[in-house]
Amino acid sequence: MRKTILSRRLVKARAAMIDKTLMEISAAAGFPPASGYIYRTLDRDNVQLSTINRIAAALGCSARDILEEVETDAQPEAAQKRFEQQTRHMNGLAIHQGEATFTSQASEAVLAREWDTPEEDEAWADL
Repeated sequence: MRKTILSRRLVKARAAMIDKTLMEISAAAGFPPASGYIYRTLDRDNVQLSTINRIAAALGCSARDILEEVETDAQPEAAQKRFEQQTRHMNGLAIHQGEATFTSQASEAVLAREWDTPEEDEAWADL
């Protein structure tokens, strides 16, 4: 599986070509100073187009020049496997808790027949 990201490598290379730091690019793009926003957006695939365009304009290039397609084939399968394991675990817990509740209720009913008698009440009256 492939996805398109705002490439840290390409943004840094473009910044170096125009002799600017990422902080200077961030300020030129209109992000709050020292917020670190530009660092958090790099290498992500969920960046808004307006943000990409602002960074590209600050670098003096097109948005296409700072986007990169990367391979992510192992990640979805691993995430799916983790999800399935968690689901099986949660289903197992639910079944176990259901069995424990049933056992507890059944035991209470049986013990109530034994203990809720006048003889038992007499035996425990002195204690």
